[in-house]
Amino acid sequence: MKRIWYLFLCVVLVSFGSSVVSAGQIIGQLSDPVTMGIVEFVDISSAWVEKEGNALTFVMELRGNVPEPEDFSDPNTGMTYIWLVDADNNPNTGQSPGWVGSEFNVRVVVSNNPSWVGGFVDVVGALPGGGLGTVAVVDNLVKITIDESQIASPSDFHWRSDAAYWVNGPVVSYNGVTGESGYAQVHAYRVVYETEPRGYSAEASYSAFQCQPGSEDPGLADEVMNNYNSNSSGENPIFLSIDGKYPPESHQILAQAMGHAGFMQVRNFARFDIENADPKAFGQADVTSFFDIRFTLYGPEASGAIPPDTFRFVFNHDFHAFGVDTEGQSHGTSYCQIVITQLDPLTQKGLWLHQRDMWNDDSFGKYEEIIDVADYNLEYGVLYSISGLLSDHARSQVPTFYAESISDSTLTAAIEMAPLPGDVDLDGDVDLTDFARLAENWLMSR
Repeated sequence: MKRIWYLFLCVVLVSFGSSVVSAGQIIGQLSDPVTMGIVEFVDISSAWVEKEGNALTFVMELRGNVPEPEDFSDPNTGMTYIWLVDADNNPNTGQSPGWVGSEFNVRVVVSNNPSWVGGFVDVVGALPGGGLGTVAVVDNLVKITIDESQIASPSDFHWRSDAAYWVNGPVVSYNGVTGESGYAQVHAYRVVYETEPRGYSAEASYSAFQCQPGSEDPGLADEVMNNYNSNSSGENPIFLSIDGKYPPESHQILAQAMGHAGFMQVRNFARFDIENADPKAFGQADVTSFFDIRFTLYGPEASGAIPPDTFRFVFNHDFHAFGVDTEGQSHGTSYCQIVITQLDPLTQKGLWLHQRDMWNDDSFGKYEEIIDVADYNLEYGVLYSISGLLSDHARSQVPTFYAESISDSTLTAAIEMAPLPGDVDLDGDVDLTDFARLAENWLMSR
């Protein structure tokens, strides 16, 4: 007789209208080789993800049936089944960066200890989500159903699986994290970022000069500080920082330059200060950071031009530029540049620039552009790169005894799906669930 049993968590159980976990469309799956040296009910054969409306059901198939919890003779015995979800498709973020990179662990615990039993979404990265799920065990199948918002509503994601059998705490048999990574396409429209190659770089420098005693001629000045450093990476985000003071005992001149480059964002800070310098001094601090990411846009059509109002490119330039001195010549400058390039054939598809300068004043601001990528003739299934450059400069280039200059800024970029007309549940497509919600809203409004 087929055994079907469910795990409930009383009033805190996540519910989707029915306690029965129904089958949906399979949107991704993986397989794992048989390992006869482990117990059959934690030996993973395959795992997959099903989608029905906003509900995602994670399913794991084992080599053998999952035992009834009451059949265990030892107390505090059970099994853990887990799906490690890389929701941002970046293996360098989240748990076990550089390999799994999971932002969420979707986890089922089957045990004879009722306080441990249930379905859970553990947040192990920086994305919003988490909570509880509905669990069903059907012979050698383990299932947990959650809402896609519990894993930050990704348009697509990668995952790996694992399973373990434990008795009174220690693990006595386990599958190990699957070598194969599964890929689930949640929405019909999606942006897929390549995990490699990726490029990150930062370059920072400063220099300071002090005039000769009794002279204000910059051509006769002595260089009193000079520093330069750079870093680049093909896969990992980078951080670079340098600073200097002159002279060490009185700090008449201070320079700082900091750059950070990560996934679709860069951050800079440049500062140059002169305080009661005698003789007068001048100089600058400069920092430039850069990222380069490859991506492909997908939709219902395998190829062809992307229609209007489908994908949009959003970039933000947050800046603080400041400059003041006795000569009125100190200034902060922040410049950003975004380029989208088609790689084959090599063609520049779009270029966006923004710059902010502030002379002898203080300025904070946020510049944002939202661009419909259809205006730039992007197509489905074509590989593009997006490059972001941010350059900041704090400069006091006229000899002075007092000056302060700062440029502090961030550049972030995102290619996202534009809201679809009729997509009431915001799951990336218009389906029967949307019509049902429209009908429900219409009935409730009458």
